[in-house]
Amino acid sequence: MLSRGSEWNKWDLHVHTPSSILRNDFGSDWDNYVQRLFKKALEQGIKAIGITDYFSIDGYKKLKQDYLSKPSKMEELFS
Repeated sequence: MLSRGSEWNKWDLHVHTPSSILRNDFGSDWDNYVQRLFKKALEQGIKAIGITDYFSIDGYKKLKQDYLSKPSKMEELFS
């Protein structure tokens, strides 16, 4: 519990993945995408990211299963 009152954070709730049908600037290079996404989020102080791919949740699933659920993969990308 916070004893100092409200805490404000920056969120980006409109982010596309390489699986997005209409907005794919990364091709199929997921490693590059993940590195750039998280480095940029850290630089900008973003605390939460919302995946908003068009017509599919496949990109969200891939990001969660292949990266966020695998600490060794994330360490490999950010060592």
